[in-house]
This record gives sequence, C-alpha cells and structure tokens, in this order.
Amino acid sequence: RGETWNGYFATGRRWTAIDHVVQLNGARTGKTKVIRRHTELDHWPVRLPVTLEGGGIQEPPMISRWAVRKTAREIAADSSWDGTDSTVEAFQKTCGEVLRARSCFSKTPKEKKL
Repeated sequence: RGETWNGYFATGRRWTAIDHVVQLNGARTGKTKVIRRHTELDHWPVRLPVTLEGGGIQEPPMISRWAVRKTAREIAADSSWDGTDSTVEAFQKTCGEVLRARSCFSKTPKEKKL
C-alpha cells in the first residue's frame, strides 16, 4: 500500500492512502512502487513485480494444419468406405473403424461421457 495524491497540487491538499494491490495466491511479489511521473491522470499507476511459482501455464502443443489435411485425405481415400452398406449403423461402424485406425479418438466411445 503506497501513498498517493488524489488530484493536482493545490495549497492545503494532503497525501492520501488510496493505492492498493490485489495479491494472487501462488505469486511471489516484490516491492510495490507508485509511478508518480504521470500528471495527466487523477491517480497514479502502481507497479508490483510478480514471480509465479510452479512454472506457470503450459501451452498446448500446436497441431499442423497440413497434418490435419493429410489425415483427412487418407480417411476419405480409405478402402473401407467401398464395402459399406447403406444403413446408418453400418456407416457409424465404418466411421469408428477408420478413425480408430488413425488414432483420431482420444477416448473410446464407452469412455466418453457427456
């Protein structure tokens, strides 16, 4: 918590304690500093150096657009589609077989719960 001025300088004005910082769990903080070089604001910004503990959030790996297109072409060209009956059940079964053969499912249909 720092001291700040709540307006432009005028005779009789006093410093007031209106600066505050919200501290997050899992963060190591440094010394709070009020940046008073900004005169165009009715308040001054507060700078608080923060170091996250535990390494932060990991970005998910990127998936190549070309790899997705290549797999889509392979699925479309698969020979399993030629012998498929014209029923919905046969189509669903063939879809599952073709996609499982290329590891397109992260879980089996029985493991998935909505």
